[in-house]
Amino acid sequence: MRLLCSLSLLCCVFGASLSAQEDHNNALTVATPAKSDAEIWLEHLNNAPDLFRPPLTAAVSYHIPKGRLGDKLLGVAHAAWFAHVLKLPLVYKAYPYFDQLQIDDDTSLLRELPAVGHKLTLQTPADYLQFYEVVSRGDSFEDTLIEVPFYPESPYLFVNHTYQPQFTQIDWYDVEFLATLRKWFAPKIPVVKLDLPADRVTVALHYRTGENYDRKKWQNAFPLKGPPDSYYIDCLNYLIGIEKRPLYVYIFTDSLEPQRVAAKFQQLFPAIEFACRTDVPAEEAVLEDFFRLEGFECLIRPDSHFSVIAGHLFNYRIMMSPSRFQVRKEEFVIDQIQIEVKTPSGTRFTTRLRGYGQ
Repeated sequence: MRLLCSLSLLCCVFGASLSAQEDHNNALTVATPAKSDAEIWLEHLNNAPDLFRPPLTAAVSYHIPKGRLGDKLLGVAHAAWFAHVLKLPLVYKAYPYFDQLQIDDDTSLLRELPAVGHKLTLQTPADYLQFYEVVSRGDSFEDTLIEVPFYPESPYLFVNHTYQPQFTQIDWYDVEFLATLRKWFAPKIPVVKLDLPADRVTVALHYRTGENYDRKKWQNAFPLKGPPDSYYIDCLNYLIGIEKRPLYVYIFTDSLEPQRVAAKFQQLFPAIEFACRTDVPAEEAVLEDFFRLEGFECLIRPDSHFSVIAGHLFNYRIMMSPSRFQVRKEEFVIDQIQIEVKTPSGTRFTTRLRGYGQ
């Protein structure tokens, strides 16, 4: 029953996402092959006598994305969700930094691609339709390797024309699945946590600049990934309005001058205590910064996968992210902010507040 419910979630949300893609492009034509790979091997299995069927295997694998740590962790998580729901083993592929994570030592993961007769790569809507066709019939995926290419978590990036139209929503509240990811993505050597003040509301603020990595004016293509300062100002003003204690804000940034970023916000909010890394450049402490995101009460993040995956793995009482933008006077503004609040009992409420960026 759990498997059917989880797969139903995949199918339903994929359909909704596909509709969003159709609305964005006004039309989406799915060219389904006359005879899919799935149909070929199913026909072979159905026609072959049981006595002559060879031992079959099945597994899930992932493609190696070109991005930074957040993309790599998210790519593994997406494939792991398919493996979790289908109860199939995951093929482990090492990335930079992964040798420092617990996933590198997990003996339950396959280290080599299994010798299978068929491969199903979930790259296009037609591929997903083949996948759901097999699922809906209740057939197994024996003798098949399911490959899950990297796709963004952001709905905006999904409808962006630069990405192929593949998208499957994960149930990030699945307790067993989250426990697996937290075990895999834990450091082999514990990271020393920040000494956070107990008398202030602690806020992790991820400020992505793309310095020394992204091309010039990259925010024009990804305005939610690199939101303007006005977005962070709106988020801080919101927290000031609802919190009784003063704020302590630690800025996690890839900026070459993190102290300059902190000083800029400190001037705007003198009552807030700001802090940032001052010892080594951000590129020398990527994993350390990632794990230090844990332990804060609140998270203010852009649509960057570095803090997106942190928001899924770590428990924040309040999490804020940009959900919509407009162009006003040739400048991007975030006019809608998504706020997720977690109650002491564990219940989560998510809402989107409009009217920002004025």
